[in-house]
Amino acid sequence: MNNHEPDSLTSLAQHHDYQTTLAAPGEIADRFRNANAAQGIGYPMFTLERLINSAELLRNAGFDAYAYRDRHKQSLESALQYYACFAKGAGFGNVVTADNSRFCPNWAQCDGKIVNGVERMVLFGANRFKANASITTLKAAAQTPASNGPFATDAILFGKWQD
Repeated sequence: MNNHEPDSLTSLAQHHDYQTTLAAPGEIADRFRNANAAQGIGYPMFTLERLINSAELLRNAGFDAYAYRDRHKQSLESALQYYACFAKGAGFGNVVTADNSRFCPNWAQCDGKIVNGVERMVLFGANRFKANASITTLKAAAQTPASNGPFATDAILFGKWQD
């Protein structure tokens, strides 16, 4: 797709879509993610949560979807790690900027977007991928925001973290 603007902030203001040239490992390209600042990370988190729900159902049926890697070596863990970077940089519920998230892969794709929905996925990921410090170091900061809001008691994910 051809970009009409140089970055996601400008494209949001003009109501255009913006895509970086290549997706970063773990990045979820949800078709509505560029509609506004709240959807930029929130929509991919909704998609990721549905993928995790499916992985949980498969796990209960005896299949390990968490160990699956696609032909580009991407996984549910890489998606959690990708979005955890923005939570580490900007903080849960805050806006991604160059100053707080430039170290994240493809940060320009999320520039101006709100880090929402990541806290619940981080808590789940910290329990599932205990050796991944990119995810587990955010566990304490994620607990309070993950315990509030409309999706705090999702039937499949509720209680899937340790504390």
